[in-house]
Amino acid sequence: MGELKPLKDAAKEKAELLSRLALENRRIGIIGRFDADGISASSILAKAIQRKGGKFTARAVRDGSAATIQQIKESDFEFHVFCDIVSGQMEAFSESFGELWMTIDHQIQASKSDPKTFNAWNYSFDGSTEISGAGMAYLIAVQMEQSNHDLSWLPVVGALADRQDKGNHHALVGLNIEIVDDAKKLNLLKEDIDILLYGRESRPIHESLASTSNVYLPGLTGNRDACLATLTSAGLKLRDDNRWRTISELTEDEKQILIDTVAPHLGGDGDTKSQVEELVGTIYTLSQEDEFSSMRDAREVGSLLNACGRMLHAGLGISICLGDRGESLFAGEEILAEYRQNLNKATQTVLEDFTRVTEDEHMIFVKADRIVNEDILGPVASLLSGSQRFTTRPLFIVTEGEEGTTRLSARSTRGCSFSLNLGKLLSDIAKEFECTGGGHQTAAGAMFPTSRLPEVLKRLKDGLSSS
Repeated sequence: MGELKPLKDAAKEKAELLSRLALENRRIGIIGRFDADGISASSILAKAIQRKGGKFTARAVRDGSAATIQQIKESDFEFHVFCDIVSGQMEAFSESFGELWMTIDHQIQASKSDPKTFNAWNYSFDGSTEISGAGMAYLIAVQMEQSNHDLSWLPVVGALADRQDKGNHHALVGLNIEIVDDAKKLNLLKEDIDILLYGRESRPIHESLASTSNVYLPGLTGNRDACLATLTSAGLKLRDDNRWRTISELTEDEKQILIDTVAPHLGGDGDTKSQVEELVGTIYTLSQEDEFSSMRDAREVGSLLNACGRMLHAGLGISICLGDRGESLFAGEEILAEYRQNLNKATQTVLEDFTRVTEDEHMIFVKADRIVNEDILGPVASLLSGSQRFTTRPLFIVTEGEEGTTRLSARSTRGCSFSLNLGKLLSDIAKEFECTGGGHQTAAGAMFPTSRLPEVLKRLKDGLSSS
């Protein structure tokens, strides 16, 4: 654990500034990354400012690129709060917005810190595992007003979506534990050990299995018919009269049958214990949400917010976080279904097209132009990194971006050395090539001119060979 008192002192300082701006009726722009953690962080601050009677506009963006900064500059906000946007853009922020900005982040920084940044790493906390961007926003919100402890469920969603469940039984660690405790004290959250499959309380068992993305199951992921046939053959009772049953309704014996049926699809070295560990872990249930709702499981909410953001409907995600359980939630669930179809199709295409994959002793490189949209590149990389086809080395996948750019997403795979820090590697490369990049130890990304792809790949290989 890092330096808790300096961290909370800094959170109080940022809270006082935002509270003053809200009371002065300044136009505050809240700009978050378009993934689940960024949407959660933006929503926390939006609610905190709203409770102070302040004026705000919340929006989500892909990154802090020059084009994005120019668009934000044209919005004419009187103050700018960047949530979960790579802090390495500090010079660009200062050039465009003077002193009228702050960043709230947990990603590794390549450049020197700035007093206007509130970053976990500056206080010796590991932003890859110990706290999310939403968690950092929450620390500020509770300093603005103690009633904002009721927002503690959102950092749990953000942390799980950023795959910070690195503790025993896939539990959250570090400062995330304190936030979990805040949510439990208010009866907003409960923890259990159960099967880690998507939609365990809201979807039919075979659909839950087909939709799960924390592990990639060849032949099952994205294939509801195959899941239905496999589970039926195993003797599981999937229906109760005319209603499909959910995983949460299974008996312990039935859950063991499910685990035994799915485990062989994980592949690997045949170690049953490690296979089961992939399937069983800590469940974070949002107690105040309706039973059988897609809002009941915190991991499921993260998937919903990711879908809204990456399908360019982040406003729906923010509305859901702020309490809309009507039209926004219904629309978000429809977007999630389409999002999952896109992910599964793109992932399957990559796995079936060997010509797109180049491997050497240091890395796995996938060229996904024309089959993976840049907005879902990161999620596709995460799915591929859970495949048994890609192991022991980091995975790098690229696709075409806008206006002659290339997007790159990097992930650690099973058996990959954890001494390797992908976030630092891409952050250093971004600084060297004057582009954008960074992230966390096991997940990172970058954007650069397509013409520089050969140089970037060479720099990656040099960095990997010396790690």
